Amino acid sequence: MNPKVIVVIVNWNRKAHLIETLTSVARLTYPNLEVIVVDNHSSDGSAEAVRQRFPEVTVIENERNLGFAGGNNVGIRWGLGKAADYFFLLNNDVEIHPDALSIIMGRAESHPQEGIFGPKTYKYYERDTLDFVGGKYSWLTGKTQSVGDGEKDIGQYDEPLEFDFINGHAFLIRREVIEKIGMLDEDYFAYNEETDWCIRARRAGYKCVYVPQAVAWHKVSSTPIGVAREYLIMRNRILCMRKNANLFQLFFFTMHLLGYQLPRQFLSALKHRRLDKLAAVLKGVLWHCGLYRQSNPLSEIAELSD
Repeated sequence: MNPKVIVVIVNWNRKAHLIETLTSVARLTYPNLEVIVVDNHSSDGSAEAVRQRFPEVTVIENERNLGFAGGNNVGIRWGLGKAADYFFLLNNDVEIHPDALSIIMGRAESHPQEGIFGPKTYKYYERDTLDFVGGKYSWLTGKTQSVGDGEKDIGQYDEPLEFDFINGHAFLIRREVIEKIGMLDEDYFAYNEETDWCIRARRAGYKCVYVPQAVAWHKVSSTPIGVAREYLIMRNRILCMRKNANLFQLFFFTMHLLGYQLPRQFLSALKHRRLDKLAAVLKGVLWHCGLYRQSNPLSEIAELSD
C-alpha cells in the first residue's frame, strides 16, 4: 500500500505562478496524495482561482500573512488530522515532473534512516542550468550554500547525496520526523526555517538526502517583498545561529559578522548607493538587540517595502 502524502503549497499574491504549479501537481503519478493550498491573505484572488480551476484541492485562507513557516504549519496540522505519512512542501513557483514524487517516495520507503528528501532542481527559465541539489551550512558565517546553483548539468550530481539541508521549495519530510522534532519554527517567518528544521532533524538521527532522478524547475525568489529580503536574511542568519550553535561557534560567528560581514556590506552599499539595503541589514541585526522589533515580521516587512 502506498503511504499517504500531503502536498502543501503556501501562496501569497502569486496567482499565475500558483495555477502553473498546481497544473504540474495534477500530473503527478503518485497514487495516494492530497493537495492543500494555504493562502496567506492574498489580495489577487488566488484562493478563488484555485477553487474554480482545481475543485479537488483543499484551500485554507489565513486571516493574515503567516509567512512560509507559519503557512506550511497550517497545512501540516491539517494533514496530521488526515493521517498523512509524509508531507511534501512545494513552493508556488515550482514545476514538478510527473514522476518526481513517486521517485522520491521510492527512495524514502527503502531508506528508513533518511528523513528529509529533495529533487534535482533546475532554473525554470534556463532548463539545463541547475538551481539546487542540496545545501551546505557554515557554522562560521551562518550562511547557506546552494550546491549546484548556476552549473550546467553534465551529470556531476547524478548520485544520491547527503546534505546539511534541503531547500524548502521542494521538500519531503516524514511524519515521524515532525512528531519527534516539532513543526517549522515560526520565529523565522521566511528564510532559514528549512535549514533550522534540517539541523534539528539531523541531530535527531535523520539524514537529509538529495534524490537526483526526481526533477523540478524553480522560478526562484518570486515572492514580492523587495528589500525586506535583505532584512529577513540577516535577521534569520543570526537567529539560526543563536538557536542552534554552541558557545564556541557563536563566538567565532559573532567575530566574523562584526569584523567582516557587516563592514563588507557597508562598503558595498556605499559603492552601489543602496543605503536602503544597508538599512535593512542593520535592522536585521538590531532586531536581536530588541531595538527594532514590531509585533510580527509582516509589520517589519511592510515598513521596509514601502
